[in-house]
Amino acid sequence: MPSLDEHQLIGFLVALTVVILLARLLGELARRVGQPEVLGQLVAGVLLGPSVLGVLAPNVRGALFTDPGLALSGVSWMGALLVLMVAGLEVDLGVLRAHLRPGLLAAGFAILPSLAAGWVFARLVFGASAGAAAFLGIVLSVTAISVVAALLIERGQTRREFAQVLLAGGITSELCGWVFVAVAAAAQQGSPLPAAGRALALAVGFFVAAVVLGRRLVDRAMRAVADTAVSTAAPLSLVIVLTLGFAAVTEALGLHALLGAFVFGVLLFRAPRATPALRERVRVVTFTVFAPVFFALAGAQVDLRQLGDAGTLAGVALLLAVATVVKVALTAVGARLGGFHRLRPLLVGVGMNAKGGSDIVVAIVGHQLGLLSGLAYTSYTVVAIITVLFTPTALRVLERRSPASGAEQRRLEKEHASARAYTSAVERVLVPEAAELYPGLAVDVLENLALSQSRASRPLDITRLRMTPKATAHDHGAGLRASQVLSSAESVHLFDSELGRDQELLAGIEEAAARHDLTTIGARPRPGQPLLRGLAEAVVHRCRSDVLVVVAPEGRLPWKSVRRILVPTNGLPAAAAAADLGGVLAEATDAELVLLNVTAPRADAATHAESPLAPASAVHLEDLLRLLTRLDIRRRRRVRHGHFPGDEILSEITESEVDLVILGCTDRGHDARPYLGDTVERLLSAAPVPLLLLVTRDPSTRHLSTAVG
Repeated sequence: MPSLDEHQLIGFLVALTVVILLARLLGELARRVGQPEVLGQLVAGVLLGPSVLGVLAPNVRGALFTDPGLALSGVSWMGALLVLMVAGLEVDLGVLRAHLRPGLLAAGFAILPSLAAGWVFARLVFGASAGAAAFLGIVLSVTAISVVAALLIERGQTRREFAQVLLAGGITSELCGWVFVAVAAAAQQGSPLPAAGRALALAVGFFVAAVVLGRRLVDRAMRAVADTAVSTAAPLSLVIVLTLGFAAVTEALGLHALLGAFVFGVLLFRAPRATPALRERVRVVTFTVFAPVFFALAGAQVDLRQLGDAGTLAGVALLLAVATVVKVALTAVGARLGGFHRLRPLLVGVGMNAKGGSDIVVAIVGHQLGLLSGLAYTSYTVVAIITVLFTPTALRVLERRSPASGAEQRRLEKEHASARAYTSAVERVLVPEAAELYPGLAVDVLENLALSQSRASRPLDITRLRMTPKATAHDHGAGLRASQVLSSAESVHLFDSELGRDQELLAGIEEAAARHDLTTIGARPRPGQPLLRGLAEAVVHRCRSDVLVVVAPEGRLPWKSVRRILVPTNGLPAAAAAADLGGVLAEATDAELVLLNVTAPRADAATHAESPLAPASAVHLEDLLRLLTRLDIRRRRRVRHGHFPGDEILSEITESEVDLVILGCTDRGHDARPYLGDTVERLLSAAPVPLLLLVTRDPSTRHLSTAVG
């Protein structure tokens, strides 16, 4: 296999260092003056290109880009692919479907007039042939989806409705652009119509295959790697591998690699194990290393020396005016016909006019095919850089004057709350089917949790851990009901696991729990005996996952009669997790959620300061209520004053006719037994209604007292 010799390796390393360093420095400078990083990175490329470094130090430029050019190009393409994948990761198909009409109309009104305008301009100004003139139209029709995605991500606007329409329209123009490129290339061989039909058929086939087969592939791969790999970096590696794989497929089909990367990002949006932490790691890798190289090398293709006379400069100015007016104005018309109002159509038009990314790649292809002259390429690239200069400012001004509507604002608030919710991070649930852990009680809760996760299109994987090769009748009943959960919730998946014949019971549960977010067990109180004893006590104390203990005297949770759920809370993370779980279960059962604060009597300042349950701060309460606004539930807050929180909670259960209590706590035990707090012990021994005990392992809660006392 050919490899770089020592001289070539040194050249590549030096060139990569210079490109990343200058791109990052100018990107940071651009941010400081209120411009996007991508502008600084494109300018860095121009400085390294033939018109600046090539004039001042041609030998240095030759050393930087001649031998290392191929390797740098590979890094650049990696940046383009990752930027498009991250853009796809921000696409919500539900929101996209709701605004499909304005997206398609905006794309149509952006593409067709741009094709015509580019053809006319090239014929009249550049004197190009009909085929070459058509290629300039193709370049003008393409939206730089990588640039607009970077702008939206940088400003945190990707979830806005106009942004979703922009991404839809941009990828549509991207797809059409590469179809047009395929047709243009085939036209040189004399067969444009067959090439167009083939490209269209392949595009449709690829999208169908991605939805039907690609989604299953991505879901299974993410589960397999995240659940079995020892290295925490394995999911990130898988994301990069799948990005490259999807890109290779579309490139092999003649649809361009960028399309495959974008589609994979869309599939990854709802995939299991695609946690916020993983997405952030992908963004960091993309925008700190690879994207700067891509944008800088795009700028390095510009040769400003070709614009040395007034006539050429006038042609560039005219091209800028024609390209901008046609695309912005007519795209806005399409968005307006699609149902957008006020300034939002113009906002979509300005976004669709973004340049400086894949459009330049198309221009490079045209230059290589001999369909764009060097002057036409440089003229367009200058237009692209100027457009990048004013587009962010125009978008910022229009964004401020186009605030989110009431419905959109509520959706954004719900999405923000959902991203922070405890249950949003619960994907893997373990149900040990040991008879003394009452798995039927666990399934009683999971039925409603599964319903909620399915409504939100979130993956929920339920693993039944069988204790013996041949399940007992008790286990079979729980497994049967778990199968019914699976059949009624599309995003819920049921898995079976089994202890080895010689594996010790508790050790097997511990090992399985380490690969799950939540372990759910049941318990039934017996007179004169501690509630948590034996295996249940050991699971609570020793498992590394969070543990949910379902306590029901009758062995079943009577959900049909649950009309009011009580959650004691004081501002600690464990209590917030319990409140979120309570809200989810209240929504699934149409019950009312009651948030209870127990405070010491304010007349006794000393006692108040030493109370095991300090008053929740106003900030925490407001934050908790915002967290619950994403749920369609009835909720109210109650405040009681007393020195003994357990007694006050018991009184509230009676006075408010509570049917279920959910307690959030942490294990503070340091010996062989768990210690969950005096209040928890009081409620476990005296509560007249079923209890859910959520024992969290979040490191932020380990040093805190229990959530309820």
